[in-house]
Amino acid sequence: MGLRNFTAYFSRDIGRLAREQRMVAALSNADRRATRVCLCYGLTRTCMPAKGLFYAAALVPVFAPSLLSAISLIYIFGNQDF
Repeated sequence: MGLRNFTAYFSRDIGRLAREQRMVAALSNADRRATRVCLCYGLTRTCMPAKGLFYAAALVPVFAPSLLSAISLIYIFGNQDF
C-alpha cells in the first residue's frame, strides 16, 4: 500500500487534471455570473411578476450564516427559555 499509491497517483498526468479542473471552474463561474446579471437586471429594470419572491430568494445567502449558527447553538444548548 504505502509508497506505491503515491507513485501511482503522481505518475498520472497531473497537469491535464489541473487544466480540466480550471476549465470546469471557469465555466461554472461564467454561468453563475450570467445568472446573477440576469437576476439583477430583472429585479431592478423590469416589472416581472413575483419580484418580491425573487428578491427574498436572492437575500437567503446573506442571512444563512447567522441563522445557521443561531440554530446550531439552540440545538447544542437546548431551548432554555431565553
